[in-house]
Amino acid sequence: MLPLSSSIVLFHSFFSFTQSAGFLFDFIIFYFTFLFFSFIVYFFRYLFSLYFFFFIQLFIFSLKLPFIFQYFFLLNTFYSHSPAFSLLFFSSLSFSFFSLLLFPFLSTFFFHFYSSVFLLLFLLVFFFILFQFPISYLFFLVLYSSSLFYICSSFNNHPLSLFLSLSSLSPSLSISLSPLSLPHSLPPLSLNMPGHFSRSLAPLYTTPFLL
Repeated sequence: MLPLSSSIVLFHSFFSFTQSAGFLFDFIIFYFTFLFFSFIVYFFRYLFSLYFFFFIQLFIFSLKLPFIFQYFFLLNTFYSHSPAFSLLFFSSLSFSFFSLLLFPFLSTFFFHFYSSVFLLLFLLVFFFILFQFPISYLFFLVLYSSSLFYICSSFNNHPLSLFLSLSSLSPSLSISLSPLSLPHSLPPLSLNMPGHFSRSLAPLYTTPFLL
C-alpha cells in the first residue's frame, strides 16, 4: 500500500496530464462516449433492452467519479477557474445520477428528452471550445429551442400537440399525449381533469423492457 501522500501525488500527477489535455479530454470522456452509446441504443432499440442502457449509463457515471475527486480535493484544476464549465459538469453528473435512480420509470418520452438534453450539452461544450462565453450563450438559446422542438415533434401530430392536444371541452376533459408509433412503446400519458394526474407504467421487471 502506498502512503496517502504518495497516492495524492500520483493522483495529482495523473490529472495534471488530463488538465494539460484541456477541453479535449473532458469533451471526449464526458460527452462523446455517452452520445456514442446513446445513439447505439437509440438506433438498435429493438435489439437492446433498457437494461443495457442502464449499465452503459452506470459505466459512464463511473468514468466521471475521478473527476469528482479532482474537483473537490485538488484546487488548481480547470474547473475551479471556470464556473460555467463547472455548472455544465455538475448538471451532467446530476442528470446521470438521477437517471440511474429513475431508471425503472424511463419511457419513450423520457428517453427522447434524455438524449436531446445530452445532445444539447454536447453541442454547448463544443461551442464553448470554439467561441468561449459570449457567443456560446446565443448558441445555447438556439440549441435549447431546437431541443424543445425535437422533444415535441417526437410525438404524433403537430409539435404543439404536446401542450395543446385537448380532446374535448366536456367536464371530463382529458389530455392524451401519444408516444412514438413504436410497436413496443409504453402506454400513453394521460391527464384527467378535474381528477388526478395518472400515468401508466410498465412493470419493473418486464423482459425485454424495450424502448
